[in-house]
Amino acid sequence: MSGLRITAVGKDIVVRNRDSQWAADTGQLLMDFDVGLESTGGAATVVRHLSSARQAASITALTPSPEVLFARAECMEVFDAAEARRIYEQAIAIAPDFANAYLNLGAILCESGDCDEAVRVFSKGIEHRPEEPLLYFNRAVALEELNRFEEALASYDLALQLDPNLADAHFNAGRLHDELGDSQGAIRHYSAYRRLSP
Repeated sequence: MSGLRITAVGKDIVVRNRDSQWAADTGQLLMDFDVGLESTGGAATVVRHLSSARQAASITALTPSPEVLFARAECMEVFDAAEARRIYEQAIAIAPDFANAYLNLGAILCESGDCDEAVRVFSKGIEHRPEEPLLYFNRAVALEELNRFEEALASYDLALQLDPNLADAHFNAGRLHDELGDSQGAIRHYSAYRRLSP
């Protein structure tokens, strides 16, 4: 996100990065045809710009990279969660191991109340990125929302096997152990959480 700029052009919101710009609400790529004759060397420069624009148009007709799609989807979350979801799905279709796209897509689904689908998305992400602890963590959160506490606890444990310093996973696991009547497990995780939290 540090390489993105969001600006207003008339009534439209435009997102820019170093290489391109697009409409925030539709994801449509935009080209800059603003060429001043007096400052650019006249008609020859206009022809060069138009030629470059044609080349750019043919390049942008290709599918954008998963990173560009991800950046678009993050921007779209504010304006249109359904469109952001569609773009995250497109990024995943291009790059099935793109963990951040699974994380954000699953979060959108859970926030909209579709935690069953979120669990499926996180599980699919785990198939492609089994070493990513946040996928297990987020799946556990979605499982908790579905009151599937033992499965959630197992997913927290998998997240902690990959990253023992994941403080929030210790806290959530401690709470679940407590709810399931395992006071020793709860104390162990709460102690780890206190040790890791400032």
